[in-house]
Amino acid sequence: MKYIKPFISRQKAEELFLKKKTIFFKKRKIEKSELVYLPYYLFKLTVKFPKEEKEIFAVGDGIEGNFAYWDGENVEFSEKEKGSVFSFIISSNKAQEKIKDEYSNGLLFYNLKKKKNVQLKEIKEIDKFYYPYWVIYYRKKMSYNFSIIDAISGEAQGIRMKRIFLIGLNEKYKNKKRRRNK
Repeated sequence: MKYIKPFISRQKAEELFLKKKTIFFKKRKIEKSELVYLPYYLFKLTVKFPKEEKEIFAVGDGIEGNFAYWDGENVEFSEKEKGSVFSFIISSNKAQEKIKDEYSNGLLFYNLKKKKNVQLKEIKEIDKFYYPYWVIYYRKKMSYNFSIIDAISGEAQGIRMKRIFLIGLNEKYKNKKRRRNK
């Protein structure tokens, strides 16, 4: 399997996490940080414009199949991982369906706004890989919480990614429990 090499180190991810973001920001103490690889499917979308066709690359995560554009520049692949790996939960076909729906909805709004007739002609899976994120666990009053930092761009991830990670962690825990009970 292919793993994208992280560009952001653990130390840099922790520095980014601790940076003051607002005037109400309270200092947080990091309890633990770990590198986690999330599974992704890579698709090539052929989009038909009135006078030409264009190819667009998109990914769907292997947990829920959420759509994101992909340029793939400045990434290096490796055959080895250096952290925890989440398994693919949904099939390539389900991810493809979800991307098709999300992209088609976006095209509908584009067509209405620009008064054009742009259509999704074809969508093909061309690869799958694992993408790295730093998960930073910290104490928040009487409980624990976590934040996610993209290990390539250094960008903090929002609630959508948190949901995906919670589903992935839950699945990983269930699989561990099943193996122990055998």
